[in-house]
Amino acid sequence: MIGDGMPGFVAEQIVAMFAALRQGVAAQVSPAVEMLTGRAARDVDCFARDHARLFAPAAAPSWR
Repeated sequence: MIGDGMPGFVAEQIVAMFAALRQGVAAQVSPAVEMLTGRAARDVDCFARDHARLFAPAAAPSWR
């Protein structure tokens, strides 16, 4: 990153952040979603399946 022109302190922070993530610092799931909505949180895979049609490419117009 530094070789591509990123300041050293920024590169160090990015490396430190990913090291902490690898150690599991963000592994705990917060109960906030369920507390606020009354429903259990979903993982990204479930969200993507439930909303796949919204992410599908638009149908090409039919020119006649």
